[in-house]
Amino acid sequence: MTRKLRAVWALLSGVLLTVVALTILASRAVDASPLSTDVSGHISADTTWTLANSPYVLTGDVIVDPGVTLTIQAGVVVQGRGGVELQVQGHLQALGTTTQPITFTSETDSGPNEWAGLVFDGGTGHLRAGRARLR
Repeated sequence: MTRKLRAVWALLSGVLLTVVALTILASRAVDASPLSTDVSGHISADTTWTLANSPYVLTGDVIVDPGVTLTIQAGVVVQGRGGVELQVQGHLQALGTTTQPITFTSETDSGPNEWAGLVFDGGTGHLRAGRARLR
């Protein structure tokens, strides 16, 4: 009987170790996605900011170069640090939906004038009224 108990104990220990290992691997896979995406500098090729990588934190001025399109997917949040601006010299395509608006705000999102904002400097934009929020 002792031999049977040892065999059962060994089997249960193996199952338990497998469950623990799978739990650790699953938690690492979940933690692999970034909490935010930091951006700064020039955008010199057509670029899309995706909901999966949102929020986008402007750590320095971001300039969409002439002839370049920045597309921002529905539901994305763009956060600017103090004094930082998103400057559009090319084209900005920000088409949110009623259920997933695009939000432009400061990193802290606690009041007005916390970042320099969205600036069109010879560029163009397509933003849907009521579906893109500027704070």
